Amino acid sequence: MRRFLVLLLASCTPTIDLQAPGLAPEADVFTPTEAARMAAGPAAFTGVVRDPQDPPERLFAVWSARAVDGWRDLCSGFGEPDGTTRCAATVAVGDDAVRLRVTDLAGYRRDVVVPIEVFAGSAPVVSLTGPRAVDPPVYEGRGVPFVALVRDDDHPPSTWQLRWESASQGALDGPVAAGADGRIEGALPLRRGSHRVTLTVTDPDGLVGQDRVDVIVQPPNQVPSCRLDAPREGAVQAVGSPWTVSGRVVDPEWPPGLTVSVRSDVDGVVGTGAPDDLGIVAIDVPLSRGAHALRLEAEDHVGGACAASVTVLVDDPPALRLDDPAGPVIVAAGAGIDVAATLSHPVHPAQALRLSVSSAGTWAGTTLAPDASGSVSARLQLPVGSHVLTFEAVDPNGLRSAPRTREVAVGAP
Repeated sequence: MRRFLVLLLASCTPTIDLQAPGLAPEADVFTPTEAARMAAGPAAFTGVVRDPQDPPERLFAVWSARAVDGWRDLCSGFGEPDGTTRCAATVAVGDDAVRLRVTDLAGYRRDVVVPIEVFAGSAPVVSLTGPRAVDPPVYEGRGVPFVALVRDDDHPPSTWQLRWESASQGALDGPVAAGADGRIEGALPLRRGSHRVTLTVTDPDGLVGQDRVDVIVQPPNQVPSCRLDAPREGAVQAVGSPWTVSGRVVDPEWPPGLTVSVRSDVDGVVGTGAPDDLGIVAIDVPLSRGAHALRLEAEDHVGGACAASVTVLVDDPPALRLDDPAGPVIVAAGAGIDVAATLSHPVHPAQALRLSVSSAGTWAGTTLAPDASGSVSARLQLPVGSHVLTFEAVDPNGLRSAPRTREVAVGAP
């Protein structure tokens, strides 16, 4: 009988611990922190991965969130050269943990689990407005105005944190609190140049709302320039006659923002107007009796101003009574024309007045002086022909009475 020796070799597969210390990669989660409260919706996660055998670019990271039905993957990818791993995803109410799993080329892995609390909430809604391109320019050295409206259905304005920032200038010293209606107003100290201004509003849950606007800040404001063309210095007009104040007003930066007025040191502001496209302005103004220092004033939209002034006089004109000739006159050549008139003025003495006689014909005209009573008596010699004589009383300031005209015909010898 043959005997057989049967050897039975049991096949054994060793168990490998894929998270064994010293073999598995390492990981840390920076965001979210332990037991962080997070609002449902978009969220950002950051962490770091490392391994003594493999560089970060060969470590595969998977971010996951846990709910009642288990884990669901959010993001995956290899680490960045510095070991950073990032994930932008959405969390939901009911999620209670975030996990970062990192796996190396040999299959070893490491899990880092961070408990979280997700609640239903909404971030502040921010609407920021500031100077637009079509608005008046804003200048360096002056606060640039901004207005914001913020709505938060979960928290009152008194609990918000505000942060103002310029992309080119950095953090700004702006308003730190909102009104009860969520309105925020303030002027920000911006330097010359282009700015993208951002307002960030954070509520007590850490939820953030933002809005931003672009604005250009001009160099310091240049004041407008004023030129007064009329009336001339020392001009005189009769009481009741309107004055036309004209000149040129120029703003090199924003002409539509100019306001122009005429001011008297006696009557105050007597007229306003606006310059045309070339800066020309003409304003009709009334003035009371007396001497006036008239000023043409202009102010731009931020208070830069200029002025030009002139001194004028408003007075009563002289009075004229013409007795002779009383009507049309026909005389022979060589015969004189008798003139009889009385001049008067409420202020000036009669001897300071003059009677002006001018002709629409070939005669050059003349000026006659009255006596102390204001009477004028004279005989005029006129050349042959037809004449229309104009008689006017003139005071020392050049004011004239209402004219009187007479037709005179001088015949042949």
